[in-house]
Amino acid sequence: MSIILVIMAGSTTNGGDGAKGARTRGDKANRETWSTTAASMGELEYVVVPAEAGNMPADFAQALAYWQDKKGDRLAPAWGDFKLHELPPSVIPMAVVVDVIAADPANEGLRFVYRFWGTGRAALYGRENKGEEVRNGLPAKSGHVVAEQYSATVEARAPVLFRNTYPLRRKALSMLMTLRLPLSSDNETIDMVVALATQPDRPETFVAYVNPDEAAATTEGSTDATANPSRGEDAETP
Repeated sequence: MSIILVIMAGSTTNGGDGAKGARTRGDKANRETWSTTAASMGELEYVVVPAEAGNMPADFAQALAYWQDKKGDRLAPAWGDFKLHELPPSVIPMAVVVDVIAADPANEGLRFVYRFWGTGRAALYGRENKGEEVRNGLPAKSGHVVAEQYSATVEARAPVLFRNTYPLRRKALSMLMTLRLPLSSDNETIDMVVALATQPDRPETFVAYVNPDEAAATTEGSTDATANPSRGEDAETP
């Protein structure tokens, strides 16, 4: 089953010349420049692609076939029937599972709380998001968009494939594919979603988008090493 939609969310990045070259946080000026870079990030953009085997990596297609097999004649598989360890091992590190929390008078719309956060995600984001609501656990310019994707999956009541673009700056983009698979414990309500993601095509750009402090600290260390090289065997002897 596939959803044939094309949706764009967010806006393109408006990074200007002032953001170029901002990589380190070694002094006040650099910290201010890095803040300018973070402010220039665009919101997460996405397109919905038909959830068909030919549009996704082979391991995603295997996971989709597994979902369909476990679904049978039901609305969607139940969490008790859907075993992460039975999916292709290659998809597990970048997998997440969210609980869908129904709206109530104190909350507008659905909430999505991470039940499982893969080790590959933890390495890229620099944190463990288990127990966090999606909007709180992700950067401000992507969290609400990811929540929108989960809402779209709940509404579709079927697998949805997203092509996500993370715009750090106008010419610094990182892309990955995400397959969201709905689950239902009562065959009526979508109460969980499993999400599988590819590795980003430009990991350094992706990390700078989702974890700018870590990216800045890493580059700061590289810059300090370049600025203060050790005197080795090749150093000139007076």
